[in-house]
Amino acid sequence: MKINLVMMLILLLSIPSISFSQDREENVFYDKCSICHSTKIIFEKTGLSKKQWKDIIKRMKRYGLKINRQEQRDVIYYLTKLKSKNKGK
Repeated sequence: MKINLVMMLILLLSIPSISFSQDREENVFYDKCSICHSTKIIFEKTGLSKKQWKDIIKRMKRYGLKINRQEQRDVIYYLTKLKSKNKGK
C-alpha cells in the first residue's frame, strides 16, 4: 500500500506543470501581475475598461513588465471578465 502511494506521488510530481485552472488568461494574469502586486489591489479595480487596463499595462511596461501582445490581450480579457462577473455584486 505504501509503495503504491509513493509511486503515485512520484508520478504526479513528474508531470510537467499541472494547472488547476483551465483559464489560460488567468494563468497569464497571475504570472505577469502578481510578481510585483498583491492581487487584492488589482481585484479592487475590476470596474476598469479595456482601455484603462491597456493604459495601466503600458505604464507597468515602463517599470519593467515583460509582456508580449498576446499576454497583454489575455490579461485584459481576464480582468474585464472579472468586471462582468462582479457587476451584479
